[in-house]
Amino acid sequence: MDSKEEYINRYYDKLKSNNYNTIIINLRDMDKSEGWNPLEYPYNLYKNGDKDKAQEYLEKIGKIIFHEYSSQDPFWILTASDFFTGVTLALFEDGSANEVNLNSVNNMFNEVDKKIGASDYITEYFKSKGVASKPYIFASTTFLAPKDTKESILSVARQKLRLYVSREKLSQLMNKTTFNFEDIAKKPSAIILISRDENNSLNSISAMFIEQLYAVLVDLKVKNRFNLILDNFDNIEKCNDLVDILGSCISRNIKTYIATRSLLELTNIYGSYMPKLCDLLSIGNDDIRLVINNVEQKMDKDFKTVTIQNGNIEYPKLSITDIKLFDLEKFVKDIKIQQLENIDFDSTNLGELFDVDALIKSIDEKIAQIEMKEKIENNKEKEEIKPKANKSKIIDI
Repeated sequence: MDSKEEYINRYYDKLKSNNYNTIIINLRDMDKSEGWNPLEYPYNLYKNGDKDKAQEYLEKIGKIIFHEYSSQDPFWILTASDFFTGVTLALFEDGSANEVNLNSVNNMFNEVDKKIGASDYITEYFKSKGVASKPYIFASTTFLAPKDTKESILSVARQKLRLYVSREKLSQLMNKTTFNFEDIAKKPSAIILISRDENNSLNSISAMFIEQLYAVLVDLKVKNRFNLILDNFDNIEKCNDLVDILGSCISRNIKTYIATRSLLELTNIYGSYMPKLCDLLSIGNDDIRLVINNVEQKMDKDFKTVTIQNGNIEYPKLSITDIKLFDLEKFVKDIKIQQLENIDFDSTNLGELFDVDALIKSIDEKIAQIEMKEKIENNKEKEEIKPKANKSKIIDI
């Protein structure tokens, strides 16, 4: 992770001369970047039958996207994250490969506002999947919530997701993965993630990438030594799996270097156990403190200045394509047509220009009329059955 582009300038030429597979994810200048779609890897797992692991990765992505470090009430964040997981799992089931992206997820969020008959498209969509389906279980807390609660959850969800879908270049970068993760297992590779230290708003993407990269390394059972060098790590607000990653790296031949300007802040975020997993190199104004296996020593600060020349870097070119969106509205209308095409409705035209909204409205009106007619008839029957009251006669004597 190279926010100041020091590593790429110092080591690019050497990496190239040693035939390294060099992958550049560039959040500072997105025109010079490979693409990375965070949903693509779990989607492939899902389609290959590993649905539980795909779901696990989606939950991790959701926790990063919707994380709010200062939140006092986690309900809205956790529920928005669950809704994201449910919607994305449904997208995995029904969308095509090129429609699986965060823009499609955002487009599906918006279907809550579109009415179909007495319901809305997102509710009808999840009802069609059945109450036992995983997408329904995750999303139902939101779409079955009372109106005000639902609107509040969706407000949080849309606000958080907007960061990733409202920027044109970022949407392109996160639309399609343009490198092959499996190449990492086959040949020496260097992945350079150029984050931004002057604007931390996009650095949640860095946390998302680090967690997925570690998961891929574990899944692919990479045997070669791998180093995670996370410089300026304090720019990332939260990397949920950091402690787990540090705890399991040693047995997997992965070494992690974390550079931060505030060890105290890092400990406050990740807990006091986190520093116990690491050797510590603390550089002060006057000396260097080194703690290895809980044994501390100090040494004089004696650094030589290194001038970093710009390397002859061959940056990739961001792939620009049309971002395909899953059309949930059309999908629901097709389901309704299939459900209703064999039903004979009086004065209802089921031709090619079938208006599902009008039909649903018409059906609702007819049902209401039938119910009202039955209610009137039932009241009449009760009146007829009701015994007549005896009339008293007044006799004047």
